[in-house]
Amino acid sequence: MAERAVENLRNCILFDEVEVAWSDFLHASHRIFTKLEVGLGSGGKEGYWWGRIKHKRKKDELLSYILHARNSDEHGINEIASRHSLVTTCLLNPGDPKGKTFDLYLYDEAGEFSVSPAVRIEKNGIAQEVEVVRQRRKLVLKRVVDRGRWYDPPTIHQGLKVSEPEAFVVADIGVSFLSKIIEEAEAFAEY
Repeated sequence: MAERAVENLRNCILFDEVEVAWSDFLHASHRIFTKLEVGLGSGGKEGYWWGRIKHKRKKDELLSYILHARNSDEHGINEIASRHSLVTTCLLNPGDPKGKTFDLYLYDEAGEFSVSPAVRIEKNGIAQEVEVVRQRRKLVLKRVVDRGRWYDPPTIHQGLKVSEPEAFVVADIGVSFLSKIIEEAEAFAEY
């Protein structure tokens, strides 16, 4: 479910769909943590491992933000993200195996349109071929409140910089972490 939500964040064109996908991701990640906690308990090797994961969730900016954004989404009245722009990913020189991708940011107020922009890139006065690969809406994360405490969008996860406070970026990193801990937890089930 969390992986599907990330795919929806990547591919949705309408802001309403992107907001639903972000909320779906937050709730799916919460569900994963809840199931792991119930399934692993607190004793033995798995209890020790689970304690370390809970500590990471509490101390890591990105994991903590996901938890508190979910709580704010579920129990609060404040918006947890704001509509920002349309991101159009383009491929420069699509026939070239070394073709480069780049993102264009197209802004609008309503956010309810889909465009296929005519992109013209020139290098040394010569037009370069450009292909629109994908379009998605950019949802920028806001500061959230949970139980009277404020949490800023994450800037770091496990010592690495988070490139931007955007729902897709955070969800993509989050789903990688969740996949890893699910894989580790499955090792306990083998014993």
